Amino acid sequence: MRKELKCFFEKLFTEPEFRQLFLQTNSAQEGYELAKPYLGGVSFKEFKDGVAYVHKKLYDKHYKEISPSDLKHISGGRNEDKMKEIINILNYWI
Repeated sequence: MRKELKCFFEKLFTEPEFRQLFLQTNSAQEGYELAKPYLGGVSFKEFKDGVAYVHKKLYDKHYKEISPSDLKHISGGRNEDKMKEIINILNYWI
């Protein structure tokens, strides 16, 4: 993945105000137009491929099935609100 895309996703993950703006877009094209100033020449196709890649990585990491042996070791919970919000945004574009 190109450095410009990595920087864009870092901004999306770390800046709640930017994430809210991105969430308000109504299409992948609108999302791309919002992201364009941070993408440095990344094409729309590269942007969509990057979104799909990040979505898969986040989904696999945070929403995979837990095995029964893993369940034995769970002693508490964690706050996944931020990750759920980001995955929901990415789900919308794929």
